Amino acid sequence: MDLFPELTRTLKEHEAELIRYSARMLGDQENARDAVQDTFIKYAKFKGDCPKAVIANVRAWLYKSARNICIDMLRKKKRSAEILLSEEIELVQSQEDSRPDHMMRKNEESAMLRTLINQLGSKDREVLILKIEHGHSYREIAEITGLTVTNVGFILHNAMMKLKEEFHKKSNPCGQVEK
Repeated sequence: MDLFPELTRTLKEHEAELIRYSARMLGDQENARDAVQDTFIKYAKFKGDCPKAVIANVRAWLYKSARNICIDMLRKKKRSAEILLSEEIELVQSQEDSRPDHMMRKNEESAMLRTLINQLGSKDREVLILKIEHGHSYREIAEITGLTVTNVGFILHNAMMKLKEEFHKKSNPCGQVEK
């Protein structure tokens, strides 16, 4: 069986998103590329050793493998896993208003949200980023992280509630939480 076309297709489909994911885990683009390269080498070796083996969800398998490789890389460097959020999550949906005061407030809110996300526990951050930035389903997140689907939902809900509460505390100096 010629694996080259399948490997090429899989690489084209998933390489960029895996690099972004790995870069957030590692905080470094070059190490992320190395992790993704190791992930695809592992995938090629698996498919070569077990040509009849079927992976039910290739995307989840690749994410889980990349995650494990990144964790190993972080352990070797004796660093705690820090998932970085480099892309901003839009808080204000209105794109029409481009006044300077609106843009400044929007930038301040985005910076505050990034800070709050980085202050979450590592598992909360990871689940949140996998869901919001990478668009994974609860089942895929469970496969990637080794959690149950129920646990993923619980962690995601709690992380969102923490973010909402802390965001309102920081953005409302009177301490009144909006409902």
